[in-house]
Amino acid sequence: MEHSNKNCLLLVAKIGRIVGVNGALKLHIMSDFPSIFAPQATFYLQSPAQISFNQSPNAQAPLDTIRIHSFDTTKNLVIFQGYESRESAAKLVNYELYSTLTESKKILKKGEILWQELIGTAISDTTDTKQRNLGVVKDIERIAKIDYFLIHTHTELVSQGLPKQFYIPNISQYVLNISTDCIATQNAFLLLQES
Repeated sequence: MEHSNKNCLLLVAKIGRIVGVNGALKLHIMSDFPSIFAPQATFYLQSPAQISFNQSPNAQAPLDTIRIHSFDTTKNLVIFQGYESRESAAKLVNYELYSTLTESKKILKKGEILWQELIGTAISDTTDTKQRNLGVVKDIERIAKIDYFLIHTHTELVSQGLPKQFYIPNISQYVLNISTDCIATQNAFLLLQES
């Protein structure tokens, strides 16, 4: 295993239970692009101990890397090189897999954006023909197959007594356009007022 953390790392999967005797592990995919889990693909590992101490993989000691031997796309079962037995694969249960931002961007098609690139992006909202800067994207959470932007509310709006943060669902009723420069919304100010 090599060591590195030279680039921003993105959580792409969590390793679950062992399945069978040949070292197959259930993979809980956190990425919108499962095609990255191909034979010979390399990922960074974060151990359960590092996870329990809430350490960011970008701020800690270098992480080990691991390479996929095979991946069953229908069952999300993965076998890693060097971990082809039940006993050796058991060591990887509850680990997290990370990919670099650079590697993750290689699989994108024209016009596609990684959600992680939107962290810190401004929210420009139009409600009742009035344009407002609502704040910036702090995080993105998926709840029941819908992505929600967690917004850190602009200080001017917070000073008016509005909440410090709120959610905007990524649905056409609210989100008009998404880019890494700005997310254009409509009527999201009403969500802030109701939060």
